[in-house]
Amino acid sequence: PWHVYLANITNADTKSPTVKQIRVTRHPMHYGTVCLEGLGCAAVTGNRNLADFFEVSIDPRNGALAIVYDDTSNDITQTVQEGEQVPDSAADHKGAPLVTLVRQNGGIGMFGKPVGGMPLRGRRMGDRARDAHWDPIYWQDRVDQLDLRGVKVVKKIKRKKGKVIRKAVFKLKVAKLEDFQSALTTTGSQALNYVVRWSNKSPKGTPVEERRWPIQYVGAEVDAGGELSYYGGEAYTYDLCSVSGCFPHGFLYPKPPLGGTEIKGQLKIVKGAKPDKLIFTVPFRKFGNKLRLRMDSFSAYSFASPRSANQPPSNGEVEGDRNPVQVDGICCREALLTK
Repeated sequence: PWHVYLANITNADTKSPTVKQIRVTRHPMHYGTVCLEGLGCAAVTGNRNLADFFEVSIDPRNGALAIVYDDTSNDITQTVQEGEQVPDSAADHKGAPLVTLVRQNGGIGMFGKPVGGMPLRGRRMGDRARDAHWDPIYWQDRVDQLDLRGVKVVKKIKRKKGKVIRKAVFKLKVAKLEDFQSALTTTGSQALNYVVRWSNKSPKGTPVEERRWPIQYVGAEVDAGGELSYYGGEAYTYDLCSVSGCFPHGFLYPKPPLGGTEIKGQLKIVKGAKPDKLIFTVPFRKFGNKLRLRMDSFSAYSFASPRSANQPPSNGEVEGDRNPVQVDGICCREALLTK
């Protein structure tokens, strides 16, 4: 397992500088080998999934440190068809590179002054209104049906026949969840997708060589006919081959039969100016963790998609940029549902 570390030097212009090192990542961001041969990794079939995304920068507004890196701890390989993943190989190494940004949210920044930021933990997040535009540069029409307003997760406990059933209930607020056809027409898409996403640790007892942090999700889709369906599972990827071999370049949040499974969902239309809601209810056991559910990078997104989530894209479609377009998003917290 690999982690991201940060070394911070203070009083660097004096005779008594101080070096402090901290671990930045909340969980391992990569497992296995890392190839250091650059473009030569293709010749030695080395793992280059980290893709050189590893930078540290400074927020010019207040001096807070920001680090960007690839999180490949999901161990995902390429999706071929019907949800099948190809095995780890010389050309396609495990670990889909999820570009991740962490930002300093406390302490003293690089300008010598205290900095603040979003809290580390929380089961709910809000989002500003009227910021969902299909084309924010050339076309200012808002798409209220994709305008996320907030997301939260709560724990629900039910006792049935002497057994304790623990469920996670996700509530996603959207500005307007009526007249889906106008949103489909405005975006020219075949489907509207709503995804609540997080990373979750492998079940307890998993051998070290098999440990990972899979990307899990619950989702809802409005198809071209305006029908709504609910599903959830583990994210898949699609690939494009390059000089670094074939490694995942994009994420899929599939619905059956491509992947995932059907889950319970509810559409709640709220009267007045308040946002509507999509509600997902899923037993803990669906996520491989019966007693404790830790969600890293708990977040939510809305997409306008050129195809249903039950259809895999071809390489030609991906190269032609026929991909789901993220219209709005809410990110991120560590959400912890304890037993």
